[in-house]
Amino acid sequence: MARPIRHGERVEMNWITIGASTDTGCVKMENQDYHTWYPRDDSKTGRKGTLLIIADGMGGHAYGAKASKMAVNTLLDIYRRRRSGPIVKILEHGFHETNRAIFEKSSEMLTARGMGTTLVAVFLKGPKLHFAHVGDSRGYLVNKTGIFQFTKDHSYVASLVKAGVIPPEKAQEHPQRHVLTRAIGLQETISVDTSRQPIPVKKGDYVLLCCDGLWGVVPDEDILACVRRDRKPAKISENLVKRAIDNGGPDNITVVTARVNRTGWISGLF
Repeated sequence: MARPIRHGERVEMNWITIGASTDTGCVKMENQDYHTWYPRDDSKTGRKGTLLIIADGMGGHAYGAKASKMAVNTLLDIYRRRRSGPIVKILEHGFHETNRAIFEKSSEMLTARGMGTTLVAVFLKGPKLHFAHVGDSRGYLVNKTGIFQFTKDHSYVASLVKAGVIPPEKAQEHPQRHVLTRAIGLQETISVDTSRQPIPVKKGDYVLLCCDGLWGVVPDEDILACVRRDRKPAKISENLVKRAIDNGGPDNITVVTARVNRTGWISGLF
């Protein structure tokens, strides 16, 4: 019998459909991932766009779970309070404030040392996507052309691949593949990757956010095949989590999938 998914969500709004699934996996006892999106339905349009956020916590004594939840909620709170200004600047500011808050929290207690998290935020509005990113959780754009990872992993192995020390196909087998070079909360200051230019999106495109519990065990080509086969964001997310579990599920697994239903009803710059 297939192992049940611990937690799943789905919502269909006017211009976007979102589905998410998360699970502890087969090895770990606690789920230290956290995710959300805003608005949660069509009743609150906000900037007439949608914010997706995912975080993968780290740290013992349950502090990884605290870090990921704190990161997502802090960023969301800043986003909701800052009603004007370029969205990339708002996200970047939110990442810095989130980093400061978690770093200060980890400095208060010896047991919280090493408390940190990855963090990816995507803002979708009309035909454009912007993002901010720290760590090795990933953002993908999937469309008729294929699958495109628009984030870059902040990891030791990714730096080896970039330097040409090891080929990309050896990265997932490397014994230090989970060692991060950048994460929220580990240092007093942090460098944040952001989209320099908006990424164009079209009707029928999918945006997929995931932690390394997925991409570490499910190849990109399998992710692409699942999106093309299942089509519904909730089903895509649930089946990708199941695939990761079938492949051993050595880590927590979280997938957030959004399908753009239409783009033309929103205009303006952000």
